[in-house]
Parts: sequence; C-alpha cells; structure tokens
Amino acid sequence: SDVVSFDTGVEYLQSLIVPEALRVNFDAGLTASLSQKFSLGTTFTLRFDNNPVKGVEKLDTVTAVNLVYRFM
Repeated sequence: SDVVSFDTGVEYLQSLIVPEALRVNFDAGLTASLSQKFSLGTTFTLRFDNNPVKGVEKLDTVTAVNLVYRFM
C-alpha cells in the first residue's frame, strides 16, 4: 500500500574453488509512513558464512530502526 511497504531479499554465494565455502545473506525491511514527511522503518539483516576466517562467528545479525524525514 502507499502507507506500509515490505522489502525482502536472499543472496546465496557458492565458492567454486572451495566447495564447502558458502554464504547466505538475508535482508528484510518494513517501512510505515507516519505522515507525508515522516516515516518509520525497521530492517533486519542476517549474514551466514559456512567457512569463516579463524576467530570470526559463522552467523551475524543486524537489526535497525530508522526515523526518516523527507525534505521535498
């Protein structure tokens, strides 16, 4: 609708050199218009690496909340 929008996406990356190395990235976002100038958005990002470098976790997640003001 014009007031609420939802966006999502998935990305799969496979190594051809090291077959056991793969990555998956997932994004989801929800935006709601509070008025003609203000909107509120939330996003969630998930990053999974099956074969990370030493000392790095396999799973990383990011959650964000944004308040957006439109000048024009």
